[in-house]
Amino acid sequence: MCIRDRVSTQSTGRSSGARMPKPAPHREFERVPGPGQDDFNAADPVARRLATEQRNRDHWVLVEQAKMVRESLKECYRREGVNYQQNCADGAIKYMSLVAKLKAKEYGPMVANSSDE
Repeated sequence: MCIRDRVSTQSTGRSSGARMPKPAPHREFERVPGPGQDDFNAADPVARRLATEQRNRDHWVLVEQAKMVRESLKECYRREGVNYQQNCADGAIKYMSLVAKLKAKEYGPMVANSSDE
């Protein structure tokens, strides 16, 4: 046993052959009507709670997708060097569309002021 194995065994309390626990399986959630839809009952507190949870899940899924695309875009920039503008354009467009979708959900659609015209 080398020093690195002894240190890792001492710090974790496990031998190097121990397995990590399996990740929890992906959960599927039934889609529920949200505010503004015909089937939504605002008087039902359970329906409001389910709609809120669904909106939060949808938001965090978008956030995580944007993070994954941003990480792949970073890797592309590093890998491509000076040619990143040509070779990473698709990733940049995808990332910007996800960010725009997130901002639209958070702040509403961007509307140009009539004074700007």
